[in-house]
Amino acid sequence: MSAKPLLTKQLILEKTSDGTYQRQCDRVWWGQGSLLGGYIQSLILAAMYQELQDESKPALTLHTQFLRPVTDGTIRIDVTVERAGRKLTNLHASLYSGDRLAAVASGLFGLQTTSHDFCDIEMPAYAQVSNGETPQLPNAGLDAHNHFDFYPRIGSFERGTGQARVAGWLQPSWQQSVNNELLALIADLWVPAAFHYWPNNVGVVGLDSYVQFRANPSQLSNSHGPLFLDLSTKQASNGYVDEDGLIWNSSGELLCQYRQMRLVLDM
Repeated sequence: MSAKPLLTKQLILEKTSDGTYQRQCDRVWWGQGSLLGGYIQSLILAAMYQELQDESKPALTLHTQFLRPVTDGTIRIDVTVERAGRKLTNLHASLYSGDRLAAVASGLFGLQTTSHDFCDIEMPAYAQVSNGETPQLPNAGLDAHNHFDFYPRIGSFERGTGQARVAGWLQPSWQQSVNNELLALIADLWVPAAFHYWPNNVGVVGLDSYVQFRANPSQLSNSHGPLFLDLSTKQASNGYVDEDGLIWNSSGELLCQYRQMRLVLDM
């Protein structure tokens, strides 16, 4: 039997009662003083899938609000099916770190059909990852970054360049097929685009994240190689900053869209 991929192992949850899932978390997906927000999204999504038990309804959206940092140790996720229809199912989840409520989320899961489809946006035409190209490691101090190879194409990981848009290729350093749990993780992984405007003593904390999963299961299963991320920030004001992101596969198919709101902090 082949070993489970790293992320798959880190999303194994024990069902302790109806609608309740638990895990002892370590620091594999550690950020700055807490577990990475993208990993929290992946855990919640995994718990929702486990509660739903319906492979015909993949995730369409995940909306997460982060109430406090999630530390290593025991996490509990309570999942409620708010409505289960023929085509769509709505779920709600509450994640507890220790015994404290740390995140709440809602998810929409549904059947997918082909009906008047179109895509009016194309992946930016930047060079693919070449053989022998050396990946770059962000200097943001996140242990979670060590599990991926980064290949910037727009912007860099340096502060103060004054461009609130970044883009590049990203590939797990382990063998991993693309799924929505992976997309939820990397939707909070790249260094924020707004960092190009700020010195090193300015940081951010994630508050609100909305992810739309645009691919069907066959698109995900056929997505091989690195993924392309395109991130941009429109404004930082009143102590908060936004970020919009797109994730594509190497064939130019749009897999995911997301939007975040973060709190700006003086470190």
